[in-house]
Amino acid sequence: MLRVRPLVRLLIPAAMLTVSACSDSPIAPAAPMATPDAPDLGLFTWLLLPRGAQWALYFNSSSGDGSMNVKVIHYPTTAGTQDPVGTIASPNKVTGSGSFSLPGPKLSGTLQPTSFVGDGKCVPWGTPCDPAADGYTPFPVIIPEEGTVTGGAVVNAKATKFLLILKSTGYPDRSSDPDKATLRFCSAPDPANPTACGTAAYNFAGELHHEPT
Repeated sequence: MLRVRPLVRLLIPAAMLTVSACSDSPIAPAAPMATPDAPDLGLFTWLLLPRGAQWALYFNSSSGDGSMNVKVIHYPTTAGTQDPVGTIASPNKVTGSGSFSLPGPKLSGTLQPTSFVGDGKCVPWGTPCDPAADGYTPFPVIIPEEGTVTGGAVVNAKATKFLLILKSTGYPDRSSDPDKATLRFCSAPDPANPTACGTAAYNFAGELHHEPT
């Protein structure tokens, strides 16, 4: 988990241009910025977390077996509340998007996340999600540190499904080892048995960003 990731840094110039344009206006001061429904714990949360969403995960990689960018967004079942992190028995419904390119096998396409299952680790820094567990650290928002995403995919113009395992190493704040992701394709992905999804696994090293943080 990192406070400012490359995705955020790409947004900084655009944000600064917007502020400059507003401050130079001779007509009237800029209107106050709307506050997201979720707690705004970071400077750029209002840019990265859609209104009403409980949490979002962003993974960006250009190393490993290829390149991949994916965002996973969860909205609470009831507005204004928080859902626990999804389990195999009760996964979180998610939305989002992604794209990938694998030069070796000459595969490329898009990802459409629909479901998320956590592994019991939450923000901050992979502490237990369970309040009764040793090492539990209270945090204003329930945000998974890592987990498994499933959904629909289009690979070389053909529809299929995917399973994506996201692993946080704490990079770069607490580790020099980049965060990891493993992508697989199959017709019926099962988070309880990820290795049964397809015969090939594609590995990526990059950065996993959490919002709101």
